[in-house]
Amino acid sequence: MSLNNTLITTAVMNAAPVERPTASAAYSFLRFIGGALAPYYAVKFAEWFDFHAPFYIGGGFVILAVVLIAVNHKHLKHVDSAEGH
Repeated sequence: MSLNNTLITTAVMNAAPVERPTASAAYSFLRFIGGALAPYYAVKFAEWFDFHAPFYIGGGFVILAVVLIAVNHKHLKHVDSAEGH
């Protein structure tokens, strides 16, 4: 998990079009607010719909993220040409 976290954080910092401290603050905010809200809403979705609903919703968001990255790949080309890659 820590290796995955390090790789994702590095990728986000390299892909951000803003200064590193701003990108770090925004990324940390999203991670922590997601970590705070996800358990609460996972239980609610399981209560409202079905026990499997949180997994389907999570999978849907993964698919949505893949589609958004595929559609917007031209905005991320500078990451591959960054120093050290």
